[in-house]
Amino acid sequence: AGDFNQALMELGATVCTPKSPSCERCPWQAPCVARATNRQADLPEAAARAQTLRVHGVAAIVEQRGQVLVMQLPEDAARWPGLWCFPHAELRPGEAPEAGLARALGKRALSFELERSLKHSITRYRITLDVFRCTTQSKPDGAAFSFRRKGDLDALAMPAVHRRIADRLTTAPRASAGPRARVRSSP
Repeated sequence: AGDFNQALMELGATVCTPKSPSCERCPWQAPCVARATNRQADLPEAAARAQTLRVHGVAAIVEQRGQVLVMQLPEDAARWPGLWCFPHAELRPGEAPEAGLARALGKRALSFELERSLKHSITRYRITLDVFRCTTQSKPDGAAFSFRRKGDLDALAMPAVHRRIADRLTTAPRASAGPRARVRSSP
């Protein structure tokens, strides 16, 4: 079965190519429906591309006593199930970043400082993630949240965009992070 599958893939890669099939060289001419109906140029039909979705979100870097707050997403999460992330939220249309951070942190954030914006593409999603340094009074409720030493972040399975945040935390000193915008929440 493996040899047969490999032969079909080789045939499709070398003889029966989508843009210019070489029907006269094909060993599969007799049973070929495309050749019998003179539709070689139309088959195979290309699948419709899924619509690209733009997603704008916020992520929070919360540090306390040399540790950073991360959360493990539930196994039934729509995106990145079971992976570890920094607290984050997808912004709703017209929603301010501060409101998204409040949702991500359970309304515990006291101040926000824009660290940087990251762009990330995965399948049909084009994600812009604004990363903020935040201060909080306490850890958000729930077993999914925990403080981890920066050195331990390498061992956690993270989506690529959150891994970029973690890598920056463990390799770049805070002073070299570049210009930031400071925002304070109301008391």
